[in-house]
Amino acid sequence: MEISSLSWVCFWGKGHIISCLTLTALMFIGAFFTLLNAMLAIAWASITILDIIQYQLRLVLLRPVYHENYSPYSAERTLIILILQYLQLIGCFSLLYFFAFNSDFCGGLNVCQSIEFSIVTITTLGYGNIVAQPGSLGALVASLQALIGVFFLGLIISTAIGRAKS
Repeated sequence: MEISSLSWVCFWGKGHIISCLTLTALMFIGAFFTLLNAMLAIAWASITILDIIQYQLRLVLLRPVYHENYSPYSAERTLIILILQYLQLIGCFSLLYFFAFNSDFCGGLNVCQSIEFSIVTITTLGYGNIVAQPGSLGALVASLQALIGVFFLGLIISTAIGRAKS
């Protein structure tokens, strides 16, 4: 089995579907969390964010350079992966804001506010109704999310344009 197809199975196989269901369950049962569940949510969200970043870096930057017989994935497959990862990043960052950086926001955040802040930040809209305290770790994570969001939007748009051309 080729490495690229193996990574597809590992990243988007049954385990990934189960982890997405876990993310959904953590977000909507957030009112009943304990400290252990919060720690698990923070760890899971952080690992998932790093996993998505390394997957895209490997796919976009390293694969074309190190593989002599490089042939890109189909545009449809790449676009689906990018959109799903973009949505997953929104969920993971909202988990981080809700569980890890809640005290970095004036008045704290509830689940809906953390999701709203994550969407507004990753799309770089910046409404300003929810703001992390300047100089806090939550503000640094929000800046990181905005950079990742710009990168992903660029990938999604370029993939969609490539699909339209073919």
